[in-house]
Amino acid sequence: MKLRSSNFVALAGIAVTLLAAPSAHAAYVFVGSWDLGTVGGGYDNPGNPYIWSNNSQVFTGQEAAAALFGGNASDYAISTVDADAAHINHLTFVDGWGDTQYLYNPASETFSVDMGAPGYSDPGGVGSSYSALVTDHAPFEGSGSFVNYAFRNVSAVPEPSTNAVMMLGGLTVLGMVFLRRRSAQS
Repeated sequence: MKLRSSNFVALAGIAVTLLAAPSAHAAYVFVGSWDLGTVGGGYDNPGNPYIWSNNSQVFTGQEAAAALFGGNASDYAISTVDADAAHINHLTFVDGWGDTQYLYNPASETFSVDMGAPGYSDPGGVGSSYSALVTDHAPFEGSGSFVNYAFRNVSAVPEPSTNAVMMLGGLTVLGMVFLRRRSAQS
């Protein structure tokens, strides 16, 4: 089979279109951490916005990362291991009203409980709320023991828009039609 110039141009156009197709590459970058034992200055800081008795907002691990470091909760992955993205376990240390079970057995990064009116201490009662951003039992259980590590999802390769990919495909087809007509006239 003889490779004609029109076939070559068509194959080149298809290759360019495929190479320009959106990629799904994404990477996590460590952005920071917080320790439930010292967050907001612990019990020693009277202005601590996360102290349980101030009826602080209840957060999942991902929501806590967004509140502390910016962006949306869905931008984050949380880990209880360390600041290495290769070790992300999607778990979060969480403290509970009258309950420390998730300090010792981390919960999912999307876990929180807020029963009753909004806020950690309303209505109160064992197991009525769990938050990944609260000063409650952790300072007494051992500061430095309940550190959540936040990783933000960033795109490794900029993705071209769907319109750009479709335009490349359209140009390829137009080029094939033009060359086909030209070779038919020869």
